[in-house]
Amino acid sequence: MKKSLLKTILFLALVAFNYPVLSADGDSLELEEIIVTARKREENIQDTALSVSALSEADVADRFATDIRDLAGDSPSLLIDDLQQGPGSPTAIFIRGIGVSDVEKNFDPTTGVYLDGVFIGANSGAMLKTIDLERVEILRGPQGTLFGRNTVAGVLHLTRSKPTGEQGGKVRVGFGSYDTTVAEGVFNFALSDNAAGKVSITQREQAEGFLTNLVDGQDLGRSEYTQATLNVLLNPQDNLEIEVKHTTEL
Repeated sequence: MKKSLLKTILFLALVAFNYPVLSADGDSLELEEIIVTARKREENIQDTALSVSALSEADVADRFATDIRDLAGDSPSLLIDDLQQGPGSPTAIFIRGIGVSDVEKNFDPTTGVYLDGVFIGANSGAMLKTIDLERVEILRGPQGTLFGRNTVAGVLHLTRSKPTGEQGGKVRVGFGSYDTTVAEGVFNFALSDNAAGKVSITQREQAEGFLTNLVDGQDLGRSEYTQATLNVLLNPQDNLEIEVKHTTEL
């Protein structure tokens, strides 16, 4: 027990002073550098004086997430739930116990939800899908200095990947309980030497409901949606980049 404790203390000390740590087979192990934009600039998460949870594109893919609810377990004191009231998937988001669970638009949200830097100003529509995400940053605590109002509890910042300009794509298919099927696809293509495009499509259907109406036998709780996004990236000059995105639900 004492040897195990001493090894743990020695390992933490080496990491703290940036010494290379050797594995059993002699290979050098290094901490992966995680870049975040929590302070409106790219920097190492270890140099960021904020409470931040960061997920990379691979992290999101490994979780088979379909919307932001599937990412709530990756950050302490974060709770995300669908209010199931009316259209637009009204969302209740709580960080450190602070949040609003009301669909009334007179109540401002306490957690700011951003998609590619664009603020989602109400609980309705905040249940964002997680297709083709480059990174997710969850900032805990008041963020009004850099992100403005409605960020008393914190910020959820989702960033989608940009067109690569290389011909190709990827497809993912999943199955779940309640006869649920999910299909996602991302396709990149080149428009010219200075322009690239990308199309991403996700389709989710829950064919079986959560309960049955005993009066008329209707199966309640079914859901279905299809979302498509077109992204065009233009580079007319070396120091100029123009990106246009359009998302629609079919």
